[in-house]
Amino acid sequence: MRSAAAQRLVLPGGHRRAGQKLIVNGTVHAGMVGVPITVGEMGPFLFEVATVGRGFSVRSELAATLGAITRPDGSATLPAAFVGDLALERNSAVQVVAPGWTLPQPFVGVVGLDVFGDLSVGLDFRSGQVLLGSASLDPPDGRTIFAYRNFDEVVVPVSVDGHAFDARISSGQIRAPLLVNPNLAVTLANSEPQPAGDAYAGGRRFELHRVSLRGKARVGVTELPVSSAVYPGPSEENSLGALGLVGLAVQIDRPNRRVRIVPAP
Repeated sequence: MRSAAAQRLVLPGGHRRAGQKLIVNGTVHAGMVGVPITVGEMGPFLFEVATVGRGFSVRSELAATLGAITRPDGSATLPAAFVGDLALERNSAVQVVAPGWTLPQPFVGVVGLDVFGDLSVGLDFRSGQVLLGSASLDPPDGRTIFAYRNFDEVVVPVSVDGHAFDARISSGQIRAPLLVNPNLAVTLANSEPQPAGDAYAGGRRFELHRVSLRGKARVGVTELPVSSAVYPGPSEENSLGALGLVGLAVQIDRPNRRVRIVPAP
């Protein structure tokens, strides 16, 4: 049972129930969707909802505030956590991130889709609204609804000027709207590559380049707010980042491994 103090906490923007669906008025910051989460009797705190990764990742400052003890491997145990009136999975991993984390403020941490148990997750990249419930999507139609193979690895077919390729929805990736491998970048390019800064992965630094796309980018019939691609990424996997989802609504039917991408209402 939650204590009276925890029950009195009011989440920014509010939340409500519509049948079995929980509707949480989160926020969009730096292109990413965040939800307010109460931890123990403290908070709420703003966490980014990530489609890549699992469990909780929290700033070391928050872990200290909560009185969590960080183990030598960087893991920790948190008190019970809630979004709205929904208790999040207690078995999810908790990783404490050292000071200097590049996650933009005011986010204090990141949660993976697994913290919502077996619920489907809807993310509105216009309003920040988050929908949590057991609703199932219709079968894939190749227009707005698509199947993906691996649980919680949400991969969708992106097309540019007749060239189709798979990209993983990476809602916490804000380096570029579309991050691709070098060979694909050559195929999609409508311009000479331009410098796009640098990045670090696996202890190495590498230079990034940006090219304009030769056509509009779409997932099925839904046009993406993407006019360029950046390369290379940290792996050969192509990434459709948060900035490539601006103004769109993504519903992930996790039990059936289906995803819908449409313009946000």
